[in-house]
Amino acid sequence: MANNTAIVVQVNKIDPHPNADNLAIAKLLGTQVIVAKDTVPGTIFVYVDSNMKLSEDFLKYNNLYKHSEKNFDITKSGFFEDNGRVKCIKLRGEISDGFLFPLKFFSYIDRSFGYDSAELSLGMELNSIDGVKFCEKYIVPVRNTGGSNVKKVRSAPTSKMFVEHIDTDQFYKNIHKIPSGTLCYIVEKVHGTSGRIALALIEEWEKQSFMYKLLYKLANGFRKIPHVSRYGYITGSRRVVLDTSKEGYHDNRMRYELLDRVRGLLPKGMQLYFEIYGYDVTGAEIQKGFSYGCNPGTYKARLYRMTMNNEDGYCVDMPLEYVINFAAQINFEAPEILCKYFYSGTDESKKNLEELVFEYSQGQSTLDPETLKEGVIVQYLDECGRMQFLKYKQDAFRLLESGNKDKGIVDIEDMS
Repeated sequence: MANNTAIVVQVNKIDPHPNADNLAIAKLLGTQVIVAKDTVPGTIFVYVDSNMKLSEDFLKYNNLYKHSEKNFDITKSGFFEDNGRVKCIKLRGEISDGFLFPLKFFSYIDRSFGYDSAELSLGMELNSIDGVKFCEKYIVPVRNTGGSNVKKVRSAPTSKMFVEHIDTDQFYKNIHKIPSGTLCYIVEKVHGTSGRIALALIEEWEKQSFMYKLLYKLANGFRKIPHVSRYGYITGSRRVVLDTSKEGYHDNRMRYELLDRVRGLLPKGMQLYFEIYGYDVTGAEIQKGFSYGCNPGTYKARLYRMTMNNEDGYCVDMPLEYVINFAAQINFEAPEILCKYFYSGTDESKKNLEELVFEYSQGQSTLDPETLKEGVIVQYLDECGRMQFLKYKQDAFRLLESGNKDKGIVDIEDMS
């Protein structure tokens, strides 16, 4: 299932709001949403979390805009700002994370949608109806994406062996994917910026200029271009192979320094995945409020995954214990296993795992008692023997994250 989607849920647990007679608290997916007091347990809703925003038409035709002149019925007003962002807020002392709405809110797209539409089943994740998008991830607008002191290279290298980290899905949405009889690792999720380094086969031809390629083809009668590659080190952010001839959102010197740190230490085909936290080379916090005890002007890199990749981009994960030991060899921080849990697949085992994930996600970071913990990652092997990752962020972090978006503070991961 994809990230950045809404999900169809049945809200079975509804508690009274301790500080408001006309409100209640709906519990779902490891969090809670404030709802009307008359909400009936067992009701089917669509849930949109605080990472998202709703479309203009959805808000307009359901009269949800705060500024009533933007609504279809200008005599009605809701509580959404003009940017349509779904927020995590405190309402009368209780956290409300996300937005719940009935299926009938889709009737502006298709009149057949009511409270019991057969086309939407429990657990279904979606961001559109009949091709009409109603929600998407909210990203804080960035005016200036330029950097100043950026190291120059001719072009970004190309390699099938340099593989992006798999998308980390939501734990409570995807616990059903964990196979029975699986050992689950719970580790802390660090709020920084991602990095990748590999010793991989780099396509030499792709690095050549257009004029070089043209002259080569002319000289060789436009025969088939030879496959030319060599093993070399390659680095990047979460999604980008570094081409610093183009300026990025932030200075990439940290990633080049880390590359120099491991140069000569990796076997061919090995790739490292890590999180960088603390302060960047400009002196600014990498993620505002999340320095994890680093001194100003310094940063650390926490290794969290290692793979061996072949020429086709097929990855085999190293065991987490191996990752921990290797981190010490290359002077990276090692992930700390908060808990190991054998998941049997029974209802009781599922409940126990959910409780452990919630418990270990709370409070302050194990890296620094002055820094709020973002949440946890659950690692496990799927039925094909591949490592998978599920995430859960605690409510206190989501509340802070939502407030930062209100202030226009950019999450670097959205830009990298």
